[in-house]
Amino acid sequence: MLQLEWWLQKNKFPQLPIASFIVISNPHTLLKAIPNDPKIFQKVMHAAALPFKVEKLERMYKKEWLNLKEIRKISRLLIKQHIQLDDSVLDQYQISKKELLTGVQCTNCFSLPMQRKRGSWFCPHCKHSSKDAHLSSLHDYALLVGTTITNHQAREFLQIPSISVTSKLLTSLKLQHSGSLRGRKYELSYLDE
Repeated sequence: MLQLEWWLQKNKFPQLPIASFIVISNPHTLLKAIPNDPKIFQKVMHAAALPFKVEKLERMYKKEWLNLKEIRKISRLLIKQHIQLDDSVLDQYQISKKELLTGVQCTNCFSLPMQRKRGSWFCPHCKHSSKDAHLSSLHDYALLVGTTITNHQAREFLQIPSISVTSKLLTSLKLQHSGSLRGRKYELSYLDE
């Protein structure tokens, strides 16, 4: 929020009202504050509450702050001046790859690892099964390790012993890739598309 305010000021745009929130995407995450401070829950929320916050902001700020021309100018300048953040989370927090908990996490009880059985993921702890539980683990890999992954790296991280099962799994995601056979790298940054 402060960076955006500074950027707008630096680029001689008018001062705009800016609201910032912390949105938790996992609906199972428990939000607790110690001491129980209601102000915290004005900023921190589950994703399901976000549309209501946006509606409230729209009611609060009825005045048109920017015209269409100014909005386009800001958009172009933001894109032009954008610099990709290249910091490795592991390096930033001095965490070794060996310290990461690997495997596919159960989408029901959050245990590690799930096992791959007949085209599905099976949790030995709660007996839950899922077809796509690996997607969350691949997202984690992209955020923590890197946005490209090889079959070998995927087998290690997802704890799948089979080259062919891993290959089918990665191929089924229709990810952009480069290289062939053993050198093939899959682009995880396109996982959401």
